[in-house]
Amino acid sequence: MYGYPNRTCSVAEGTHDPLHAKVLVLAAGKERMAIVTIDIGTFGSAALQKRVADELGIPVLLVSSSTPTRARSSRAGPAGDSRDGRAAAIRADLEAMIFDAVKRASQSLFPARLGVGRGSLQLGYNRLCCAIPAAPRRSFQSGARALRPGRSEFVVLRVEDDAGRVRAVMVHYACHAVVMQGWNCMYSADWPGVMQSKVEAALAGSQCMFVQGGAGEHQSMMMGMAKNRQEDFRVWRRWAT
Repeated sequence: MYGYPNRTCSVAEGTHDPLHAKVLVLAAGKERMAIVTIDIGTFGSAALQKRVADELGIPVLLVSSSTPTRARSSRAGPAGDSRDGRAAAIRADLEAMIFDAVKRASQSLFPARLGVGRGSLQLGYNRLCCAIPAAPRRSFQSGARALRPGRSEFVVLRVEDDAGRVRAVMVHYACHAVVMQGWNCMYSADWPGVMQSKVEAALAGSQCMFVQGGAGEHQSMMMGMAKNRQEDFRVWRRWAT
């Protein structure tokens, strides 16, 4: 497990819901790029980027983790970029699986139309809203900045095939994946996983992907605080509504 300094368990005790790596390959003429979203903490690989470019002819590889911050990563998942022995054992497999997904996507291109939309909703809040002015270790909490409202904008990329069927939906929103707290010992995609599953259920045959925004100090308003697995995951499921 990864992400919380006060984690009550260092090794996962099981998987509550699957973690995914999802790929969208876009091509225009001879130009190609691949966007990868993953339900884990910060992940980057120069070796993977080079292999995708050399073997698949895709020079641009963008990878987005569900919460891309080293100290505060996707907190119900494994480390994505840790260099300790435990993570090193799965890193090569992770790179291989992502490469395979990019390869399969690049071999399944179809004529497509792209659409972009945006809206506003308040699923997160700025936890610095009540910070004590001029906090000694975080000067950016002081003054008017401490009272800034939370970010509410979301942006959606919609990919349709030539028959008008929705094939992919990419959602961009800024909010830490922290519904499950440090006492949770099961892998989970947290609220981004719930959101993606909900969209995919509503749009049969589509793939929903989540791109984390500049979350900063913005975290979810609903959090599992009961310290009871059954109760806390009940809060997790409420995100589906």
